[in-house]
Amino acid sequence: MNKQCKQCMNMLPDTEEFFRPYVPRGKGLRKTTVGRNTVCRDCEQINNIATRIFKQGPKTNQEQELLDKLPAYYKQLVAIGGQPIGAYARHVLQEVAEPQARGSAALGSILDRISTTIETGDPFLAEYDKLLGLELTKEPDVYQEMLESLRERTAGPDGRVKPEYKDKFEAVATRFDEYEDNYEWD
Repeated sequence: MNKQCKQCMNMLPDTEEFFRPYVPRGKGLRKTTVGRNTVCRDCEQINNIATRIFKQGPKTNQEQELLDKLPAYYKQLVAIGGQPIGAYARHVLQEVAEPQARGSAALGSILDRISTTIETGDPFLAEYDKLLGLELTKEPDVYQEMLESLRERTAGPDGRVKPEYKDKFEAVATRFDEYEDNYEWD
């Protein structure tokens, strides 16, 4: 079973590897978990490190570079329907908080991941481009299901594809329809 991260909007397996178990805050009468967090471990790590760096005093060059790149990353996530969490995300998205204490961590891999996401742009547009370049060799139903899945993720509240994805959606739909019209069924 898959679960969608509320921050990065990626569909990931609903396992402890990807989502940390949620532990109730009760008085310990029941030793149970009620499910898994709604934010994946990668996003959780980014938010925790960003908040820690944001709240600390003087920053290293690498820490400052991370804080400089995160606003674009968070805004990109919001644009695709994500809900970034954490003190720095709130600060960047105009819910201001003040920095406080100091700490340290290895930032290289996180900084690389954020830079890559910013450079690649909107992941939904990239997915539409991938479908446009896909070699069509299977039954048309397979491709229609792929397009329908992507359409659902790029739809607005009214159920229609958002305007920023409409042209790409129509191009892919036309391509798949033409393939289906010319497909020789067994």
